[in-house]
Amino acid sequence: AFLTGAAGQKSRERELEAVISALRLMEREIGSRYAPTADILRALSGENSPASGFFREVYRQMDGLSDRSFSDIWQSAAERELCGLEESALSEVSRLGHGLGRYDARRETELIGAACLSLEKSLAAMREKNARERKLRLFLPVFAAAAAVIILL
Repeated sequence: AFLTGAAGQKSRERELEAVISALRLMEREIGSRYAPTADILRALSGENSPASGFFREVYRQMDGLSDRSFSDIWQSAAERELCGLEESALSEVSRLGHGLGRYDARRETELIGAACLSLEKSLAAMREKNARERKLRLFLPVFAAAAAVIILL
């Protein structure tokens, strides 16, 4: 159980890192090249990262935009593909979908930048929490052994 928990924590960290990295790339592409969102999503969906499934799902569903809004597609893809993220990070990614495609490039890059800052804070908090839990997992057997020795004496 200890190893599974540690592997899961590391996996969640990698997933959040990948989302932040992809969003930073999106921010640069929109800000410097005014690249269309669909082109960016297509590029991100082809990446080999823990977040590529999310972008692939959004891009795939964009063909049916006539019956669903982009923000609905973004949010449902986030809930389905980024389920390893903590609730606050998932909420931040989901909220971002409401602004993409609605504003000019400057405003969209501001939204993405703000979301990335929030996600980076979540990542730092997650790493700190995981480090504390790793220490606990390392020392728990020592404490259990000490307690057993005391009980046997």
